Amino acid sequence: MRMLFGLIGLLLTLLIVVWLVRTQLSAQVGISGSSSAADARGDEGQPASAALKQFKQSLDKALKAHPASVPE
Repeated sequence: MRMLFGLIGLLLTLLIVVWLVRTQLSAQVGISGSSSAADARGDEGQPASAALKQFKQSLDKALKAHPASVPE
């Protein structure tokens, strides 16, 4: 009985994860479709990949910077 409840819980968790992934992917497809429409009107913002690249560069830069000394 305990194993059955564990299996049901695992299946429910898997279904929730699959549902969340599908909603996120459909949201990204909607964003990429709207960004191509924005490119036709003119560049109103950064594409997601460029924004991600800029974020990664700023994160790397922040990690390489020396932390400010904090008085104790």
